[in-house]
Amino acid sequence: MKKSIDCLRISRGVIEFVADPSTDFYNDQISTDKKIFVICGAGGMVALTGKALVDMGYDKASDLGGVSAWEDAGGPTER
Repeated sequence: MKKSIDCLRISRGVIEFVADPSTDFYNDQISTDKKIFVICGAGGMVALTGKALVDMGYDKASDLGGVSAWEDAGGPTER
């Protein structure tokens, strides 16, 4: 049985705004005390997004690669 998780779809181009509490675009579902798993379609943008989050103080951000890596690890998906 797969676990249910909260999931947000955030584009790479706006992650710094959505994750920064000082902006009008901040999403309070993102928190430095929560685990954050970063994935993307093929895995190429994950490293950049993960680094941006870690640089912003999100020490619990993890780079999981592309969607296929997430699925291989048993992560839930929607189609």
